[in-house]
Amino acid sequence: ALCHYRDLNTARTRDLVADAPSGKTAIRRMFEVTLAQLERESDRLGCFAANAAAERGALDDDTSALLADNEAAIVATFRSLLDRAAAEGELSPERDREALARTLFALHNGINVLSRYGTDAARLRGVVEEAMRLVG
Repeated sequence: ALCHYRDLNTARTRDLVADAPSGKTAIRRMFEVTLAQLERESDRLGCFAANAAAERGALDDDTSALLADNEAAIVATFRSLLDRAAAEGELSPERDREALARTLFALHNGINVLSRYGTDAARLRGVVEEAMRLVG
């Protein structure tokens, strides 16, 4: 089930950012879609991959490998978008885009975890705004 979720999520993310007018806009879209999904969920289950990481990641080698693949795909997406943002003048080319991509991944997962235990939408939006300030 986690493998199927990862594949669907990767395809959905690729489609989501494909037509964004800029790298920075695409990054914001990734966060905004996550927030919208969390706001629609009355049970606040969060992200299947983030939940699996918190509950089983270190305990099961197969789950850990799938989560590592998921992380690599999302970090690569963020990195590609940051590279685009730098090329478009939205981000200083001197920034460490790999570290920033990993930071955005951590914040993206953190939003899912915070939602899981009931953090309200306004606070989650605050996290997104701070993530976007990191981008520039």
